[in-house]
Amino acid sequence: IEGRASLKEDGSASVELSQKYVGRMGIGLRALFDRVAEGKRSEFVETRLLANNLPGARLEDLRMENKEDLAAPLVLKMKANVPQLARSVGGGKMVLKQLFAVDIAQIATLPQRQTPLLLGSSSHVEVDFQIVTPTTMRLPGSLPGGELRDGDRSVVVKDSVEGNAIKLVRVIDIPAGRVQPGAEYARFVQFTQSADQLLAREIALGN
Repeated sequence: IEGRASLKEDGSASVELSQKYVGRMGIGLRALFDRVAEGKRSEFVETRLLANNLPGARLEDLRMENKEDLAAPLVLKMKANVPQLARSVGGGKMVLKQLFAVDIAQIATLPQRQTPLLLGSSSHVEVDFQIVTPTTMRLPGSLPGGELRDGDRSVVVKDSVEGNAIKLVRVIDIPAGRVQPGAEYARFVQFTQSADQLLAREIALGN
């Protein structure tokens, strides 16, 4: 996921976004688009794909690349308006809404297991997204980040402040495999919960 948002004083934003899908996601989406009427594709993308990454976003323009080229990533290039990318919390301060939610903990909902947890397919997500703020808006000096690992599974957050822009850089990598019950599963549950907390941290803005 790559893109850029221009944030306005009222918290709304205009966004340009490119989402690339490879592997099973690319195959699955191509199959879905084959079943969705061309006139309904924008609505499908807005409600099923764009809304997951940018809640409340309204799609203005959609271009699809490599739909028939199975050797290349399926690319969706979008332009959208987001009525509330940041919400006001009073006192001239705003909080950037959670973007690009993944909800890793949904794959380990049981507190404990008697049998191994099968991760049948790999998941890999990369985010490189810039939010350009008004020059009058005060930004934090730095942003929280971190790296979590559980075996060969990892979540890395390297968000930063660059001038009057916030840059979100995240990499989530969860290979296919098995998680054995007992201590290994307990560590995995802790990993998924901590990863979601790391990805969901709010970013405060203020004048």
